[in-house]
Amino acid sequence: MIVNRYFHSTDNAKEAARSPKLRAAAFEDYPRIAALQVANGLQTKSYEEWKHLWINNSAYTKFQASLPIGWVLEGEEKKLVGYLGNIPLFYELEGRRLLASVAHAWVVDTPYRSYSLWLLDQYFSQNTVELFLNATVGPAATDSFAVFESVPVPVGEWDRSAFSITHYQGFLASWLAMKAVPLARTFSYVLSVGPFLKDILAKRQSRQCETGVEVEVCIEVDGRFDVFWEALRKANPHVLQHLCSIRQSNSRLKATTPSGFSNSRWKYSAS
Repeated sequence: MIVNRYFHSTDNAKEAARSPKLRAAAFEDYPRIAALQVANGLQTKSYEEWKHLWINNSAYTKFQASLPIGWVLEGEEKKLVGYLGNIPLFYELEGRRLLASVAHAWVVDTPYRSYSLWLLDQYFSQNTVELFLNATVGPAATDSFAVFESVPVPVGEWDRSAFSITHYQGFLASWLAMKAVPLARTFSYVLSVGPFLKDILAKRQSRQCETGVEVEVCIEVDGRFDVFWEALRKANPHVLQHLCSIRQSNSRLKATTPSGFSNSRWKYSAS
């Protein structure tokens, strides 16, 4: 697929001193990628959490020779002006393992926005990938993904979100930043008290009901996870499912637990 025809000249593009250089991203690029995200109003991950997306990823471990962690656009003096992450994952459908890829944190500085599709072209040109799966394509990016014949899954309501908050402060920091609220991170600590107390009250009420479910607190995922996941796979072979293991689950919990917090999580088991 040739995408150069979409790189038309715009007023913003003329502000760029020269065309950017595209290359594969490297872990050493993290400081500049994070700075680029902050400059464009996006939330960033810590280096450990960001690197974990690949280092503890079995799909990346197997295909790292042919799958980069993403791509960057370099402007003058090697300043990063664009980035698109590339996260490989293993999925399964009807007993067949599929190599999928998820695009991550697509961001380009305003003067270089006319080169945004160059990054997507690299992403969709990966011959090794069998499934391009993206769950967070917002309204502003829908048309760009459609250029590459990437269309919404024909089920569900994709203009509505359903989620469960597990980290109150982090969720509110992201939401406030999305709304361009000044001092979003600072306010998030104060406002996080509200949903925390609401969940505490809801949990107390739920414990008063006989649901037949025992709630335990654990510091890591144990062998019961593999038993549960294997039963789920066998019961739903026609459903696209992410392949996961105890080791991956525990490493993900460790990487995504904020410093100073216990890594305990709610685990549900039928009594």
